Amino acid sequence: MTSQAPGGGVQIELLGAFSVVVDGCEVAADEWPGRRAVELVQLLALPDAHRLTRDQVIEGLWPTLGVEAGAANLRKAAHHARQALRSPEGVELRGGQVALFPSRAIETDAARFEAEARAALAGGDAAACAAAASGYSGVLLPEARYEEWTHAPRERLRSLCVELLRRSGQWERLVELEPTDEPAYRELMRSELAAGSRPAAIRWYGRLRHALRQELRIVPGAESEAIYDECVAELETTEPALVGRQLELARATALLRSEPGGDLGVLVVRGSAGIGKTAFCREVAQLARAAGWMVAGVAVTDAGGPYAPLARVAEQLEASDPTPLQALGTRARAVMDELTSPAAPQEQPLTRHQVIGAFRRLLLAAGEGAPVALIVDDAHLADEATIDVLNHLGSAGGTPIVPVLAYRPESAPEALTLGVARLARAGKAAETDLGPLDREDATALVAAGASVPRATEVVDRIVELAQGNPFLTLELARSATAGVPALVPTARDAIASRLVDLEEGAVATLRRLALAGDDLDPAGVVALIDAPEAEAFALLDVALSAGVLVVFDARYRFRHDLVRQALVEQLTPHERLTAHGETARRLATADAEPGLIARHWLAGGRPDEAREWLLAAARRAVEL
Repeated sequence: MTSQAPGGGVQIELLGAFSVVVDGCEVAADEWPGRRAVELVQLLALPDAHRLTRDQVIEGLWPTLGVEAGAANLRKAAHHARQALRSPEGVELRGGQVALFPSRAIETDAARFEAEARAALAGGDAAACAAAASGYSGVLLPEARYEEWTHAPRERLRSLCVELLRRSGQWERLVELEPTDEPAYRELMRSELAAGSRPAAIRWYGRLRHALRQELRIVPGAESEAIYDECVAELETTEPALVGRQLELARATALLRSEPGGDLGVLVVRGSAGIGKTAFCREVAQLARAAGWMVAGVAVTDAGGPYAPLARVAEQLEASDPTPLQALGTRARAVMDELTSPAAPQEQPLTRHQVIGAFRRLLLAAGEGAPVALIVDDAHLADEATIDVLNHLGSAGGTPIVPVLAYRPESAPEALTLGVARLARAGKAAETDLGPLDREDATALVAAGASVPRATEVVDRIVELAQGNPFLTLELARSATAGVPALVPTARDAIASRLVDLEEGAVATLRRLALAGDDLDPAGVVALIDAPEAEAFALLDVALSAGVLVVFDARYRFRHDLVRQALVEQLTPHERLTAHGETARRLATADAEPGLIARHWLAGGRPDEAREWLLAAARRAVEL
């Protein structure tokens, strides 16, 4: 079968797809007798003269065959090619040469693009470069991507297009073609910032960091980090200094000043949501640094697979100084590479002991002889594999590594509570339970957190409503309606007051995001919002300005889990079921972790849909 095409002569497309048109008639895919006939025509279409020596053709298409066998295969492929091209001169073998239509003019899109590209680059005009770049309709012969004879011309044409895009300032298309081009990402980030779209700029930074990590095992440079800092600078909130907890801090100070590698194995900080675990850990980190400790930390989320918190610690350490990771032995570094780049698993699955050993060596290398405090906030959200590693670090004797585990006891998994209990029985755990603030400290916190001085009766009302919970105390102190009982009957209503100025549609979307979890990458957020990108970014900006969302590590998180819970509680039970199902579908399209997708299907009452994702999560866990 043939299809009519305008014009005469021979036209061959090589970019993005392969097609041959002879005298206006396209050769249909089913007219080619075999793959080798197609490859022979493709090979001959690449050089300007459309001819090669017989030895060059045999070496390209049949490199493992001898001369006679290769020549026989060449004759057969040439015969089949002439049949498909419906011309006895389609492929000519003569005088040791192999030629494609030797007496006819041949035009290829690849040659045309290359000529126009070189002319545009020589002229230096941005508009001409943009016009020439439009002629690059795709990678050269994508169906022959792994054939060695295509590698050099494919890279030559791709490099020309990259330079055209750079000269013409087509940054978005450039990063699609060259995912690790850091200067192009910087231009995109600057452009989005200038347009007032912080979420879009943050998304480009996230894509850059992921691409550099996956492809090159490096982190963004200082210039890129400076632009990212500009993205989030206005979003940073200043929290008041820690109020109260003096006895607990005194105990922590004494422990940090004791002999490193002694009896202390783990520092445990327990307390309910909003009780101040994060603020306490922040203060412990400052005390540790002052005492000469190296401090690393991570806030655990319910997203990610096995060892995800450990991978984030490794990435943060490498971002601040790649030397410790580079100093690891070959095997330990391979283990850490597998944790941080799971897309390319090793031949043999990692064992738990390999991870423990490699992570321990990384922390010791980062400490450079100093004791190491590993602060793990929201440890109750950690996966079992991570908890096992933390328990082993805490139980190892004579090692100057002390995990600081902050978690909610009512939400802690059994592996965490049993591990801490074993360490406590062995005398290796220093346990701190944070309770409600007393009235004096709560009153001081209101004064520190309120934007304007509060009347005595208002302060009393805030203290009464918050019941010693520091986060709720601050929310009430900052609320414009904090002193009006009719408007704020409960502390959670103060949290909800952040939403009063938002449109109902925006609040409904935030409820869905809250149900999805507390760790959202930019691409996943856009998928969950299910709106055009510009609308999704506008909503994110509104949520950031309202203090509902914050940016942490190029990802979006709710300002506090109590904020997220307040949004979730606004959904009725049947709305939650529906929303969980929709969330699972959208997370699947965004390539989220299988375990997270499965949890949403289960929460939505659809165990049948969860089955395949549970199996995928189990396979991933076995690999690690």
